[in-house]
Amino acid sequence: MKLGLDKPIDIVTNYFLYGSHAVYQIINKNDKKCTLGVSPNGFLLGEFLQEERFLINKTFVSRDLTYDEQGETEKKLIGRLEMDIMRANFTGNGAEKARISSAVFNGLAGDYIDKPGAGIR
Repeated sequence: MKLGLDKPIDIVTNYFLYGSHAVYQIINKNDKKCTLGVSPNGFLLGEFLQEERFLINKTFVSRDLTYDEQGETEKKLIGRLEMDIMRANFTGNGAEKARISSAVFNGLAGDYIDKPGAGIR
């Protein structure tokens, strides 16, 4: 992304501050469960390890290198996330999941506020 960051700690810090909000789709490919994540800065490509319930991002593709099909996938994933939020229960057991989903949505929309419970504006 040409951020001018040289130190690994600066790169990792930048990722967790600005790029860790993502929504994912699992894609079966060559007997593997691959992942396509959409973040505010681009796409995260990786693998889902079902036994460990663990997702590993292996590649990042900035928005300037994406193609039309990825844009369509992004629209679908964000739309699905928005529907989940609209149906969410913001009280009781569902409150934390709804709050996290709202933060991810706001991050993807470029409107994230770093305040717990900020939700969609």
